[in-house]
Amino acid sequence: MRKIRRVLIVLKKTAFQSEVLEKRNKRVESLIASGSEAVSHMVAAHENHERSFAAVVAELERLGIEFVVVSRDELEELSIIDFDLIITVGGDGTFLDASHCAAGIPIVGVNSSTATSVGHFCLADAHTFPRLFAEIRSGARKPYRLMRLALTLNGETVTPGVLNELLVHHACPAGTSRYIIEAKGVKEEQKSSGVWIGTPAGSTGATRSARGKILPITQRQVQFIVREPCSKPGERFKLTRGLLPAGSELTIVSQMPDARLFIDGAHIERDFPMGSVLTVSVHPQDLIAYVDANRSDRYR
Repeated sequence: MRKIRRVLIVLKKTAFQSEVLEKRNKRVESLIASGSEAVSHMVAAHENHERSFAAVVAELERLGIEFVVVSRDELEELSIIDFDLIITVGGDGTFLDASHCAAGIPIVGVNSSTATSVGHFCLADAHTFPRLFAEIRSGARKPYRLMRLALTLNGETVTPGVLNELLVHHACPAGTSRYIIEAKGVKEEQKSSGVWIGTPAGSTGATRSARGKILPITQRQVQFIVREPCSKPGERFKLTRGLLPAGSELTIVSQMPDARLFIDGAHIERDFPMGSVLTVSVHPQDLIAYVDANRSDRYR
């Protein structure tokens, strides 16, 4: 029996909530009123999200379990050491944001809008949450350890740990990414549209779209993929993609005056100016998460 006395609920902010209820975006309101297909999903997704959140709260209240609710934006301001479990209510983005603060606390995701969200990391929805939560409390459901990436920039640790993927990219999406990459004992100077570096847990996301290998979510390898390599006539890059064992490192030296590192999506970025040295390795602390270990199989 797992003792769960205090739970942190991390809540997604829907597009409808952000643009209509908070910002009062007149253009979005007009598009919704006119029935535009550009926003056809927004209202339904918001309503589904609200119902999912209510279902999670109702179950915790029924069981007499104390809980605290925060939005994704409030995570950095909160100390989570006093919680026994983190429940995310949203999609994969909410799960990823919460994973950055988990610090050894188990996490489980509830997909709040299955019609609009893939929910790769989410193990439950509004209907299945009560049964799943009972399995977690009884010990019948066990968590898995998911590998994350550790980043060192110019000798200093970059937080947070990367659960999904890292994108090394010119500051302008249309700009050419120039850098020196080193892995597997090989070093070469490259030009491309950037470099994806990902985990097995993130292999069904951007790396899959870039024709990378789909890996079991619990595997322990680092995958890198160079986006649209731009070589000279007669030149052939050696390090355009590969899988690295958990004990190895990948290094990238920036040759760009203005470049960025994007961590687990678009919300977290770091400057990567010319001469900066990035080292990627396996993070010393895994994420403890309740996930479907066979989730990646549906993409094969």
